[in-house]
Amino acid sequence: MHPGSRLYGRLSQLLRPLSRPVFRLLLPLAIVSAACAGCGSDQPVFTVNGEAVEKGEFELYTQKLRSGVIQHYTEQYGASFGKNYWTEKHGAPESPLEYIKKEALKQLVEAKLIQKQAQELKLEESFDYASFPEKLESENERRQKALENNQPVYGPTQYSEADYYDYLTANLKLGLVRKLLADPVWSPDEAELKAYYEANKDAMFHRPNSYSIKRIVIDKGDEPEAALKQAELLAQDIFGGKPFDVAAKQVHESGKPESEIWDPRKNMNPGMNDEGLLRMLQDMKAGDISGVWEETGSYQIIQLAEIMEGGYQPLEEVGGAIATMMVEKAFDAEVAEQADKAKVELTGAFNDFEME
Repeated sequence: MHPGSRLYGRLSQLLRPLSRPVFRLLLPLAIVSAACAGCGSDQPVFTVNGEAVEKGEFELYTQKLRSGVIQHYTEQYGASFGKNYWTEKHGAPESPLEYIKKEALKQLVEAKLIQKQAQELKLEESFDYASFPEKLESENERRQKALENNQPVYGPTQYSEADYYDYLTANLKLGLVRKLLADPVWSPDEAELKAYYEANKDAMFHRPNSYSIKRIVIDKGDEPEAALKQAELLAQDIFGGKPFDVAAKQVHESGKPESEIWDPRKNMNPGMNDEGLLRMLQDMKAGDISGVWEETGSYQIIQLAEIMEGGYQPLEEVGGAIATMMVEKAFDAEVAEQADKAKVELTGAFNDFEME
């Protein structure tokens, strides 16, 4: 979706009525630095449309961004971490501290607007920073009990504050997108789905080719050098005219080569050189035979029997995913626009904020 598309234009018009009740606290764009001499430790770091953002919540975002900012300044400006690292500019337009505070502010303003919207819509996934510590403690207790009872635990055994805040925020956004998908104002119609599909099918919805292959497999065993020599001699015989299936009888007890349909969507296995195999198969024609191919634990000679064209996933199969992507993109654009219009008031605590 892009600003010139019919869907974007239709949503931009129709979202206005929705955004008024959901974002009714939003005011014209204003970022104000408020002087605050001798502010107490309970002072918020900033406010968004009058809603306070505490230092602890701001720190969750700076910690999330920390490693990326350090990497950015190392790669772009050759900065070395040490004394005064955060306050020196290292040849950049701004110091790492200024940069990370700006990025954390931007992301957190959008997060607070999403939280407010979810609360307005009474989503089950709604949360705010005040309820966050209790949710984190409850979730980690649940995970600990599950481990003690030998029950499956998906994800980390214990969440850190930053990771769980990210998890809740992602779930919150997912809940909002799902709700908006059910609203005809937001959901794209059939023509818009088809237009998106046609524009993106080569990059997003093309199935890779599958390959019917035969393998002669010689295990390395305890003598990999002898196995390699055997594979090389067998390959010479095959390239000298010996039929592939006949050569397999010298190796396999069954008297036949191993056969399979090799699908790159399913066969990318850790520890195996499947990316290399895919590149090799892509360069071969039906009937071609490889040289000696090394895999973990074996040497192989591979014959490509047939190439099966992948084709495209049908629109009926991917239409739901397309609708979700389009609505999410429109939603992100709406949130970014509302963030630009929000009244953000910085406090002395923002100005005094430091990184270690």
